[in-house]
Amino acid sequence: MTGTTLYIVELEMPPAHIDEFTEWFAFRHAVDLFKSGFQNCSCYRAVEGGMNLCDIYELANPEIFWTDAYQNVRKNDPHDGIIQKRTDHTASIYAQRRVDGAPAGAAMEMLDADWVSMIRFDAPAAAEAKLIAWIEGSEWPRLSAAGATRLRFGARSSDHPLAGPSKRPRCVVLAEWNERPGNAAEIAARLKEQFANDVSGLDAYAGYRIYPWANKQVEAAR
Repeated sequence: MTGTTLYIVELEMPPAHIDEFTEWFAFRHAVDLFKSGFQNCSCYRAVEGGMNLCDIYELANPEIFWTDAYQNVRKNDPHDGIIQKRTDHTASIYAQRRVDGAPAGAAMEMLDADWVSMIRFDAPAAAEAKLIAWIEGSEWPRLSAAGATRLRFGARSSDHPLAGPSKRPRCVVLAEWNERPGNAAEIAARLKEQFANDVSGLDAYAGYRIYPWANKQVEAAR
């Protein structure tokens, strides 16, 4: 569903508080976000790169961030003190430019994967057409053959009105998997080889889903 917004929030949470965070996210925060208009809410635990928790959301457009319904989520939540226990965080808003692997004719293409891998990088807007052509013609067939179920490309849009500027690069390639993916840095290496002069600031990430509740196979494969 190109044209929709992908919102990625990363947190570095002390391990002793991760269970507390997961309970709050599942039973309070995600519920409030759905009520404010979010279409999808997921949380992943890192096994490669990035901060140790990564929340991935989908919404129709970024205008929701300026609505009272969204901005009142934190104000009206008496249990959000868990957020104050994080030691680092960043929030990035991406406009989805391409989604590969969605079922033909699907009305919605929401993220639903036990594992994700991401490559974040800087690239000029003028290079986006070449990047999308590479994803469609080369990288998506390669990752699909390796077991990826969907591949997304997004470019940063506005900064978050409450969280401020993102610490992450401008572009993201996000792959969805049913099982633990291979080394995410390998995708970064191929990207760098293909677009040496157009990409910089490469950052690789992989993680497994902790909300919605992942199956036991995911726990065993960490």
